Amino acid sequence: MRYSVAIPEGMETELFLMGECALAELPAALRRYWGDAPVMLVADTNTWEVAGRKTAQILEQAGIAQVKEFVFPGTPLLHPDYRHVQELVAAMPDRCIPVSVGSGVVNDLVKCAAGEKNLRYCCIPTAPSVDGYTSSGSALSVDNFKQTITHLAPLAVVVEPAILATAPRKMLAAGYADLATKVVAGADWIIADEMKLDPIRPRIWNLVQTDLRKWLADPDNMEHIFMGLATTGYAMQLDKDSRSASGAEHLMAHIWEMENLEFEGTGVSHGFKVSIGTVVVLNLMEYVMAT
Repeated sequence: MRYSVAIPEGMETELFLMGECALAELPAALRRYWGDAPVMLVADTNTWEVAGRKTAQILEQAGIAQVKEFVFPGTPLLHPDYRHVQELVAAMPDRCIPVSVGSGVVNDLVKCAAGEKNLRYCCIPTAPSVDGYTSSGSALSVDNFKQTITHLAPLAVVVEPAILATAPRKMLAAGYADLATKVVAGADWIIADEMKLDPIRPRIWNLVQTDLRKWLADPDNMEHIFMGLATTGYAMQLDKDSRSASGAEHLMAHIWEMENLEFEGTGVSHGFKVSIGTVVVLNLMEYVMAT
């Protein structure tokens, strides 16, 4: 079963396929949007085994030309550092179809590298962990300073729920946490609107807030969580800004990311950092409003 997911009008993303056989549709999508350009698959060693090898086989069977895949080490944890973008840019042909096969970090690296090569890219998510798959920004560390670098969002997104389901449980938790931050982001925006600093833009607001409670209702509903993350990514893409999807909690997370926050010797994921920020900011808001 496969289905095309509706994309809000005005998006840079033109195709969103999600379903149990979505990867089987990838060759036709690539030919439709990119013609006969060769594919460059980008993954890490973990996501290569989860979906990269399968994708390469599907492309080979369909007669799609491929250049040598670029596979980052899966351990230690791959960080969203601009140095990795430079590695990709150096390896990426001037004419190719970059295809990101991975979670948020791989996607951000490919998005930025493709943008610097003036190429549109395709995204194959492997975990329901972040809202950046459909956004036009890459959250990267540049000389140890966290910043968002803006490039075009993926032209096509192809998702198989079975692949998402193979991700570690903590990645679903991270995605749920990233989605829950939209509560704080919304509160922040209301405050900014009331102070005449940043007026609420109804279309962007509605993309994020209208169905937020539904997406958060069941922390085990992977597809609801992923669709919520994708839709908030669309809001950022349309707005050319992250106001609708991040607030003070993300600023805290970015500081911890620049400090290379670890827990028991392992880097803490973006989703877990913003979840701590969410709890802190909500408590601060409740305290201020009570005084």
